[in-house]
Amino acid sequence: MNTFLANTVAPMTSNGSGNWDGHMMNTPFGGLMMVLIVAAIAYFVFISMRSSNRKDGNDSPLEILKQRYARGEIDKETYARMKEEIENGKR
Repeated sequence: MNTFLANTVAPMTSNGSGNWDGHMMNTPFGGLMMVLIVAAIAYFVFISMRSSNRKDGNDSPLEILKQRYARGEIDKETYARMKEEIENGKR
């Protein structure tokens, strides 16, 4: 048991100068790993927030047309023509 503690717990203790041995930041790429971990967490939070803001995707064609016009993707004439086609059942 003492050998186990010496090999597992002792490397994770202070070396007397206030530094902690066995910490990830003491490795050559420790800082990079920390940045990558934080970036990965931020990415997954961003993706989950973005996907939770989406609707179920069952918008009607007229609703999609209104959204496109509101975003400025199509002009007024195109909107009117496409709206008429949707209401008359043309494609």
